[in-house]
Amino acid sequence: MKEGSIGPVNVDVVVMPESFQLTTGGAVTGQLWLHFAMPVGIPRAVPEANWFDFPVPVLSWWLEALARVASGSDAALRFMDGPYVLALMPSSAGLLLFRGEGFEEEAPVASFEASLRAAAMLTLAECERRGWSSRDILELRQRSRAAR
Repeated sequence: MKEGSIGPVNVDVVVMPESFQLTTGGAVTGQLWLHFAMPVGIPRAVPEANWFDFPVPVLSWWLEALARVASGSDAALRFMDGPYVLALMPSSAGLLLFRGEGFEEEAPVASFEASLRAAAMLTLAECERRGWSSRDILELRQRSRAAR
């Protein structure tokens, strides 16, 4: 645990399927952000609450990043819209280290992975419900299966 830290935080991947839209180019846009539930103080949203981005490829990248970290490598959680990126690396047993501009937090691997997989499944279910299909959606489906 980092010095001066109160303890690990929970990091949730937030998607809002009701905000999803299909662009003329066939990409899915919608709300996606990371919610850091701090043990003390105000929660942090990265990049910010209600952030609009491209959830399908971003979630796919994050699943790939988590797989790299599980194999002992460092990775990055990138957003497609804007310059936002968080370094993601293994920390002490069962914890991940998230490092962003001006902050560093540890979170349990298991809860972050569960939240990420749930967000991917929710996103895929909404795309299926709306009858949307694309290479990005197929890739997210494959990565979510591989992450299990």
